[in-house]
Amino acid sequence: MSITRTARFVCCAALLLAARFPAASQSYFTDADADGINAFLHATFSGTNTNTCMVIGLVDERGSKFFTAGKLDNGTGQEANSDTVFEIASITKTFTALLLVDMVERGEMKLDDPVAKHLPESVQVPARNGKEITLLDLVTHTAGLPRDPDNLTSTRGLPENPWKRRR
Repeated sequence: MSITRTARFVCCAALLLAARFPAASQSYFTDADADGINAFLHATFSGTNTNTCMVIGLVDERGSKFFTAGKLDNGTGQEANSDTVFEIASITKTFTALLLVDMVERGEMKLDDPVAKHLPESVQVPARNGKEITLLDLVTHTAGLPRDPDNLTSTRGLPENPWKRRR
């Protein structure tokens, strides 16, 4: 499964799960939610030989639960577990946007809030075209910020080619 196809699948699965489980807007998940997730994973990954997998983590006021299914795509036949590490790259943008929308809907933030409002005073947020950068600017990628920080290099945390297929 290609990275693009995998990313698309993860986005769709996350959105389907969010829509399917209204308890996500509550402060806890029910046993029925867990059963639904297990059913989804079983239906999606049961009996597949495609070396695809998914790990879903739920965190609520009672703790955390992990649900896993499928096998890793590294030639070992190893099954995914709660410690499986994924390179999710730009998919974090989708999750960040969903969390921001949730906070806006609960009245905790506004999309037109300046970013500086939610950061310590010691953090200097640049302006864009003479205007403060807002949360909406960040989530729509119109803030004008650089792709990577100046201090993130191949010798300081950034691989030379993060998309190179590892075998």
